[in-house]
Amino acid sequence: MKWCIFIAAVVSFSVARAEVSAPKPRASLQLKWQNEQIPLAIEYSPGKPVLARIKRPLALSGERLPVLLVFGGFQNAARVLELVAPDRPVVLASFDYPFDPPRKFAFPGSLRFAPDVKRMISDTASGIDELVSKLKDRDYVDRAKLTIVGASLGAPFAVSAAARNPEFSNLVVVHGFGDIPATAKHQLLRSWRPKFGWVAEPLAWGLAHFGWWYLGSPSPERDALRLRSSQRVLMISAEADSFIPKDAGEALWEAIQKSPAIQERVIMPGDHLQPGSESLISEIMRRVNAWLSSH
Repeated sequence: MKWCIFIAAVVSFSVARAEVSAPKPRASLQLKWQNEQIPLAIEYSPGKPVLARIKRPLALSGERLPVLLVFGGFQNAARVLELVAPDRPVVLASFDYPFDPPRKFAFPGSLRFAPDVKRMISDTASGIDELVSKLKDRDYVDRAKLTIVGASLGAPFAVSAAARNPEFSNLVVVHGFGDIPATAKHQLLRSWRPKFGWVAEPLAWGLAHFGWWYLGSPSPERDALRLRSSQRVLMISAEADSFIPKDAGEALWEAIQKSPAIQERVIMPGDHLQPGSESLISEIMRRVNAWLSSH
């Protein structure tokens, strides 16, 4: 699926910049971990294939473990594996989005990357499906316990993947959103209003809706409606989210509620998830682990 929010990410340097900082590793369950890489058919650029990262406990050979596919923000999605601290043995998996962005975005020149972003969105969806297929063939994977976690800009990918793949028994949406044009406009205005004043409003509206048209996208809400009665959904929202318009978050939650999936929502105090928010990440993962363990 394709989402206009990535057009906003391309033209809004402030959005992309927030995702560049390298996260600090956190202490996790006291296990020795084995890292593995799985090549995927998708590429960052011609001749540069995407490698999925797998992280699993080393001392539990022969045991089939639950799987968490985790996708974070706009850049370096797989870095989130360094932040996840599971309280039980699980297999963690992710890959970086197949798009090698410039060090700095500048409007309007950065619009030339729009075709690359469009390809990246499509390739990410196919990459997730391929990774799921390859993980199911691993002798250490419990096929009945596949969970996909999408945080921030990774949330639309997670919702879409769960809608496509009945193999996902659990979906976790962290600071997710619907109403893509409104979310894209909101992001553009955060960057443009201080520079352009009142002109920013019509300019942001026009670009957000043009991106929506260019990417040819249905909404994450439509994907959410396709979730199944065999799937469980946990949506975690921020009470004072400055990144996502409140109505956009509510739009996604209302769609999840209309689906036959088993749903639960948690609204936590504070702002949107940001790089370096280690205490917030720890609390989110505590809630996710408790939710996964409850069934």
